[in-house]
Amino acid sequence: MTACERLIEDILQPRYLPTVMPTEFNYPVAVNEKLHGNKYRFITRYRSDRPSSTEYEFERAFARLDFVARDRFDLRLSAKSPMTVRPTA
Repeated sequence: MTACERLIEDILQPRYLPTVMPTEFNYPVAVNEKLHGNKYRFITRYRSDRPSSTEYEFERAFARLDFVARDRFDLRLSAKSPMTVRPTA
């Protein structure tokens, strides 16, 4: 398990998404990650239960780590990052 996977499992998921709470709008159901070249993205998976939705689930990246050098990364947060939202409890 990588350090980023541990961060998701031990901190992000329990703190920002302890339970899935369906709403009438898009709601988060999972936090995961994807590696694309030298960029590592943290992603939130959303679900929409509305019949008019074009997609049942979709993903949105909320942070990206860009490799700079050994043990050095640039962190870029999305404006709608869960890190800018106050955690539950």
